[in-house]
Amino acid sequence: MAHSAEQINNMVQATDSALRQSGQTLAQLDGRAGKLLDLVGRFKLADIEVLHWWLSSSEARAVSEVKALLNKQGHHWMDARSSGENPMASLKTRVQAGNSPTAAAIGGVKIQNWARDGFCADLTDIAREQGWSRVLPAVFDQMIQSGGKYVAVPLGTARTNMLWVNAQMASRLNLRPPHSWDDFFAMAEKLKQAGIAILAHSEQSWQVATVFEAIALGQGGADFYRAAFSQLDQGALTGAKMVRALETLKQLKPYVTPDPVGRDWNLATADVINGRAAMQLMGDWAKAEFVQAGKEQGRDYLCWPAPTQSGDYSFAADTLTMFQQTDPLRIAAQRDFVRLLMSQEGQEVFNLYKGNIPARTDVNMARYDDYARQSSKDFAAAANKGVLVPSWAHNMAVQDNVRSAFFDVIGAYWTNANMSAQDAARRLGEAARR
Repeated sequence: MAHSAEQINNMVQATDSALRQSGQTLAQLDGRAGKLLDLVGRFKLADIEVLHWWLSSSEARAVSEVKALLNKQGHHWMDARSSGENPMASLKTRVQAGNSPTAAAIGGVKIQNWARDGFCADLTDIAREQGWSRVLPAVFDQMIQSGGKYVAVPLGTARTNMLWVNAQMASRLNLRPPHSWDDFFAMAEKLKQAGIAILAHSEQSWQVATVFEAIALGQGGADFYRAAFSQLDQGALTGAKMVRALETLKQLKPYVTPDPVGRDWNLATADVINGRAAMQLMGDWAKAEFVQAGKEQGRDYLCWPAPTQSGDYSFAADTLTMFQQTDPLRIAAQRDFVRLLMSQEGQEVFNLYKGNIPARTDVNMARYDDYARQSSKDFAAAANKGVLVPSWAHNMAVQDNVRSAFFDVIGAYWTNANMSAQDAARRLGEAARR
């Protein structure tokens, strides 16, 4: 019996000890839960929702940097999910139902489509508070306004009329940046005699259009370009300068790499990296391919502006259009978001990792590479001279239906040896009236 009593006593003591330990564990968990609840209470989950397509590794890094800055303010950026193959149609359904995301990656003339329907938030007081008109080029300042109200935020910009050059080839053949398209063709002939294609090429319509856009700007100048591709002036679209630009485009045919399949742009960039072509005419995003391949600017590749008359600069801007919100907390979050995006800090980190340059002209460029610093100077100089123009091939200058029609005309002209430049110019004029 005594033995049984001792066993019972031990069992009771063990149970008491286990209960004490359980109590201590529960107290610790309760304390941690309290801290977590306090943190969640201060951290407003998913109060900023953004529809965008910044999904590559460099783009995702840029977004993550902005998200980190938002988190420090107690906000949280959630990527919006788009259903179906037409994200703009899905977005419109949401907006019309009163369930708008905070912002969407919509820029250029398409900002006006949403603003005219009354869907956009009014950012005018923030723009005045931060002095946007003083730190943005006039063309950007105008692009993000509708009816005198600011409705969108320009984050940064890429230059689309750039030549990305194999440095070893340039050195071996003593090539220099061309100042005119005549210079370019003299260089093309020199390379052809050496058995080298001057341009890495793709038959994809938007890539052919990117080359044509640079030719039209370089030969015709900024005023002609704006008349044709921003104002859709029939005289500019069908006139002598357009015909000349089209003739110049087709003149390139003997000097480009063959492409029977319509390959992606980065595969054309690889031709330059691997020495199968001397250069590629493409936007700033091509630089990332050289960097990814371990290439060094100056040693392995060079960055030359495509030939222009006055340092003309064709841009494709990353822009977020802001939508009206009804929840007071989401309105406050949106306003903090806008202030951050247009701050020097926000613009610096986003563009540093995305490979663009800031939309603001007063951001410190010390952390950027040589190309970005030079591009920033060229950007500011072009803005001051009035030769900063929106890229029609990259969603800045015309509506989607016109852009698509232009692509069709340029693509057909490039591939059809029997289509004359005059006929192509006439078709561009017809496409602009659709």
